[in-house]
Amino acid sequence: MSQTFILNSSNFQTEALDFKGIALVDFYAGWCKPCEALAPELEKLAVQLATDPHIRIAKLDIEKSPELADRYGIRGIPNVIIFKNGQKLKQIVGLQSINEYKSAITNAIFAI
Repeated sequence: MSQTFILNSSNFQTEALDFKGIALVDFYAGWCKPCEALAPELEKLAVQLATDPHIRIAKLDIEKSPELADRYGIRGIPNVIIFKNGQKLKQIVGLQSINEYKSAITNAIFAI
């Protein structure tokens, strides 16, 4: 069973922006090869963090929710945005090492 939340236009507000804690949202497309490479790494991270109710790893297909991609200025994918209590803290564009995403989460924990 996946530990990654699947987001769309209907649940983005409640599952990402209204979430009390840190939400890492991966904006992706099914045809994107770097997105395919990132997906299992983020799933592993989601499993590692599953016991922390204040951290959520989520995915949003930009082709199914283009209005959200537009709202957040997504021009290249994969594109990961870290939200804390609904506020955008960091945006990571392109495929990075999993340590980059872990570091962004850690930094978000200590951000005011």
